[in-house]
Amino acid sequence: MDDFGPASGSFTHAMNVLDGLWKSVEKDSESQIFYESWQKYLRITYGGPVAEAEPFLRHTYLATLAKLIVWVRLTGATEPPDDKQLRTILNGQYFSQRGIQNFPEEDFFAWVARDAA
Repeated sequence: MDDFGPASGSFTHAMNVLDGLWKSVEKDSESQIFYESWQKYLRITYGGPVAEAEPFLRHTYLATLAKLIVWVRLTGATEPPDDKQLRTILNGQYFSQRGIQNFPEEDFFAWVARDAA
């Protein structure tokens, strides 16, 4: 919790970055598909609408963190991935290429791995 939880500097910084990124792509049709699909499943889960971007960004943070932790565990990396490799990690291609199926293929949060429109 201290390193990556809601009170951490990592979380605060990541949320600021995600907020800026989201604002730059939120009107894009592909981004809207990710967001609306996520909202649909949350409506089913919670029984009502979830109309705020903040929980979506939190879930994006958690999904991104999980993918990076698994990547570090699989590779033993001590340095961050380069931009190209990061994109393949976040969109799930890295895992698929290694025969790891159904771990996170392109999910609701893969919008961060797409080029801005």
